[in-house]
Amino acid sequence: MDLESTLTLQLAPRSNVAFRRLLGRLAQGAAPSFTQVRVYYDTPSQALYQRGLSLCLQQQADQWQQIVQWPGRVHPALMQSAQRITVAEQALALDRISSGKVRRLLLRPDLATALEPLFTIRSQCQCWLLDDGLGNRLQVCLEQGVVKGKPWSGKLNQVQITLLHGHHESLFALVLELARALPLQPVLPAGAAGACVQAAGIAASVPVRAVPPIVSRQMSTTQAWWVLLQEVLCHLQGNVAGVLADHDREFTHQARVALHRLRALQVVFASMLPDRAWRRIKPELQWLSQCLGQLRDVDVFLAETLPAVGAGLQPADNLTSLRSAMLVRREQSHQAAHAALISPRYAVLLLQLLLRLQPSAAGSALKLRRFVRHTLNRRWRGLIRLARQWKRLSPEQKHDLRKRAKKLRYALEFFIPLYSRKGGQRTLKQLQQLQLALGSMNDGVVAHALLSQLPADDAALKRDRSQVADWLAQARPDNQAALRRMLKQLPRKLPLQ
Repeated sequence: MDLESTLTLQLAPRSNVAFRRLLGRLAQGAAPSFTQVRVYYDTPSQALYQRGLSLCLQQQADQWQQIVQWPGRVHPALMQSAQRITVAEQALALDRISSGKVRRLLLRPDLATALEPLFTIRSQCQCWLLDDGLGNRLQVCLEQGVVKGKPWSGKLNQVQITLLHGHHESLFALVLELARALPLQPVLPAGAAGACVQAAGIAASVPVRAVPPIVSRQMSTTQAWWVLLQEVLCHLQGNVAGVLADHDREFTHQARVALHRLRALQVVFASMLPDRAWRRIKPELQWLSQCLGQLRDVDVFLAETLPAVGAGLQPADNLTSLRSAMLVRREQSHQAAHAALISPRYAVLLLQLLLRLQPSAAGSALKLRRFVRHTLNRRWRGLIRLARQWKRLSPEQKHDLRKRAKKLRYALEFFIPLYSRKGGQRTLKQLQQLQLALGSMNDGVVAHALLSQLPADDAALKRDRSQVADWLAQARPDNQAALRRMLKQLPRKLPLQ
C-alpha cells in the first residue's frame, strides 16, 4: 500500500504572489489551476477527529474521490493517505477502504450511522510538481477558498505539501526552504477539522488557555513527547491571531505561557532530544520570548502597577504623564511583536520545533512514569537547594529560582495523571502560589527597569516616576516575608508515587 504524506501550512494571502514566483523557479513545467470541492465527514461528537482520522469526498472536474487520512508513523505532524477511491456521485464507500483497521472502525454501526458532512471547502487550487533528481517527488498546492461548517465559515489560504514518492527528509527540507523565504506556518492540530478551523482563523475570538492532554502510563516517552508538544504549539498558535489583532492583552499572556510550557517540556525530555537541534532552536525561542515579554511587561505595568500606585496616593493620582509615556512604549512593543509573528523567522522556528526536535529512537523503550519521576526529582532537588538559601541568594540566583519553580509547575501539570493525585496536587498548588509570589516580586524589578528607560528631562514624568519607585520600595517587604514562608513549606521530596 503506497502512502502519501502531507503537511498543511498557513500562508497570508499577501504572500501569494511571492509564493507563486518562488515555486515557479523551483518546479519544472507549468502549474495547472483547477476548482476543487472537499466535503469532510464526521460524527456530531467528532469521533474521527478525536482519533486523528479525516474522511472526505473530493470533487475535481466531474469526478468524486473518497480520501481517508491519519497521522503518519514516520512523523506525527504529517497526515498520511493510503487510498483514493473513485466513487459514484457524492456517496461514501466505506466498505472499499483497503486498510482493514480503518475499514472496520468506520463500519462500526455506531460510527457509520452517525457520519454526516461536517464542513465543505470550495477552493481554487494551483499545483506544482517537484523532482530533486534523487528519487524524491513532491507536490505543492496553493489553495484559496472558503470553508463552511456548522455554524461557522471563513476564508482559507493554505499550502499543502505532499510527498508522492521518496524520503520524508526531502519534504522537511523543502518546507524549511520555503519558510525561510515566506511566513509559512504549520497548521495544528493535524486532523482535517482542526486544520481547517485554524487555517481559516476561526478559533481566535477568545484567548486559548492550556488544556494538557491526558498522558497515560501505557504511553512511551516518545508518544508523550509528541502529544504534549503538539498541544503546546496549539496553545501558542491559538493565541497568535489575538496578539496580532491586539484587542485583549490576555492573548499575549497566554502566548508567553505557551512558550514557558514549551521550555518546561524540553527540560523534562532533554536527555532524549538532539543537542544540535536544540542549540539552534533555543536562541530563536529566546528571541520570540523577548519580543512577547516586552509587550507583556508594559501591559502588566499599565493594567496592574499604575492603578495600584495611583489608588494608594493621597490624594489619588492618575499619573497622567507616566501613563502617556508607557502607552507610547506599548505601541512600539506591539509593533515589534507583530513584526516578529508575521516574519519568516517565526515560521521557521515553529517548523524547526515540529520537524527537527525529534526524540531518539531509544526513547520509545523507556517507561514514561519512571523516566519522568527521575527527571523531576533531580530538578526538584536543585530548586530546594536554592529555596533553603533564600536570604543569601543574589538577584540572579533569585531569578533562577523563579524560573525553576515555573518550569516545575508546568511540568507537574503535564504529568500529574501518572501519579497519585493527592500529594502531587498539593505540591502543584504550592508551586502555583510560589510562582505568583515570585512573579509579583519580579514585576517590581521589571517596573524599575521600565522606569529607568524613560526620559529624565520631563519634570511631570520625573515626579510620576519618583512616586512609583517609592511605592514599589514600600511594597516589597511584605512580599519577602510571604516568600520565606512559602519556601519553608516546600517538601524536601516530590510526592510522586
